[in-house]
Amino acid sequence: MLKMLSVIVKKSYGSVKVFWLNKELLKKELVKIAKKIKSCNDNVKDIILFGSVKEDKATPFSDIDISIIVKKSSKRFIERPLEFIDYFKEIPLGVDLFVYTEEEVERKNNPFLSYILSSGKSLLGE
Repeated sequence: MLKMLSVIVKKSYGSVKVFWLNKELLKKELVKIAKKIKSCNDNVKDIILFGSVKEDKATPFSDIDISIIVKKSSKRFIERPLEFIDYFKEIPLGVDLFVYTEEEVERKNNPFLSYILSSGKSLLGE
């Protein structure tokens, strides 16, 4: 049975229910997941958190934006996340994975990838 991580906190005040995100717990769990991915896959060079979670602007309804940089891949861009998505199954939020190769990073011709690299933070502490 799948155990979901309790990163969404709910508090009731009479008939009002308030939800918020335990951002510290979420980020700690993402670091653990990133280290597990790296230890299980020699092809992974870096794992980068970007977007609202990285900027501390996430809500319980946000998704998590993560880019994984791999040394190489023969798979199409759209197929690459399938190799990694199961690592995030205990996170009760949507996860958007963008998997790029080192070669794609070195080309420096993708504005979205440039944004990820300039605004993101490595979950591997590198």
